[in-house]
Amino acid sequence: MGLPLGGFPSIGKVPSVPSVTDGANWLVDSATAAEIHPIVLNNIAREARLMTDEAKMYRKIGREFREHGTTTHAAFQYVDYEDRTIHTNTVEGYFSIGWSIFTLKYSHAFTDLFGIDGANGSGYLDLALSQGFAESWTFDAHVGHQRVDGFSDLDYTDWSLGVSRDLGNGFGLSLAYVDTNADKDFYTNAFGKYVGKATGILTLSKDF
Repeated sequence: MGLPLGGFPSIGKVPSVPSVTDGANWLVDSATAAEIHPIVLNNIAREARLMTDEAKMYRKIGREFREHGTTTHAAFQYVDYEDRTIHTNTVEGYFSIGWSIFTLKYSHAFTDLFGIDGANGSGYLDLALSQGFAESWTFDAHVGHQRVDGFSDLDYTDWSLGVSRDLGNGFGLSLAYVDTNADKDFYTNAFGKYVGKATGILTLSKDF
């Protein structure tokens, strides 16, 4: 069973745990071990071969299965270089173009999106703006639309506004407002929480 989970979706995206092999899909509030581990343990046979990306949350749980193979999404690796049977592939195509402060990106799913049976042909369109101002500050804006082919009730638009600052020595600080119009009936998880609601995100980062 493959789980294309990783660091989890871009700003505005709705976190989910898709099973590539059987089409199941679980919505979660966040990509944390506390939320992910019970889903994996309750739905995958221990004799299975688990395939994930390099996220640290998988290291411990991977020992519960016959074999655990990983790929390194941070290095844009989706198939193991030495063992091609280890992968987190669903087939998607991406392109992007940029001009001045704008970037337009499109992702097209050639296989079932997030394991949803019949959702091949889905796409995500993303328009972003990034503009520096003052000293070491950047203003960021984004709007995106997820189209789920054959399941229009799952379509949604997301947007965000934020500012970030380079603090020097590899440190960065950012603050963003994120919202979506995802249908509450379809984007409420098993714990009764609506995962498409507006939220604020404050991030302190460090480059190594």
